[in-house]
Amino acid sequence: MDTLRLVEKVRQGEDVESSQGELYLRVRGQLLHRIEARVTHNLKTRFEAEDVLHEAFLRALYSIDVFRPDSDRGFYAWVYSIAKHLIIDQSRRHSVQNLRFARETGAAGPRLSDVQGRERNPESALERREWVEEVLSRLKESEAELIRLYKLEGKSFTGIVTASGKTTSAVQRAYSRTLAKFREALAR
Repeated sequence: MDTLRLVEKVRQGEDVESSQGELYLRVRGQLLHRIEARVTHNLKTRFEAEDVLHEAFLRALYSIDVFRPDSDRGFYAWVYSIAKHLIIDQSRRHSVQNLRFARETGAAGPRLSDVQGRERNPESALERREWVEEVLSRLKESEAELIRLYKLEGKSFTGIVTASGKTTSAVQRAYSRTLAKFREALAR
């Protein structure tokens, strides 16, 4: 059964529990690795990618009567968009920019001079990651995944070889070609 049929079953109240369970498993299979890639190291101490996915899925179910996906991919994109917004919201909440600083001597709260400077705030790191994902979306899925694994997730070529079943030199050549395509897409 395709994903849109499951969405329709949930919407119409047919076998809801089973349909929701199957739908979640499909969403998890499609999106968890992408959400994990978006949750930066600093944010992983605050929340897990699986929690973000679960919350995004619940929000999608809550509004399922409103959204009308035209394809399986459209449904996944909708849930992924909700997840991205949840990650940005979480990073804003935990940002040092949200602290109320003590302005007078003896006032409660940290003093501005007590907070260490940062090169980037969490929101800019997420925006950069979103921009990279936008460029990756212009590549074939297998090419984008190769860049995600090597550059964003920090996997070694050996680790990628193990997962793909290809030789190390084949993966390195594919990565080199893919990186050139990525740079081309970036230039556009």
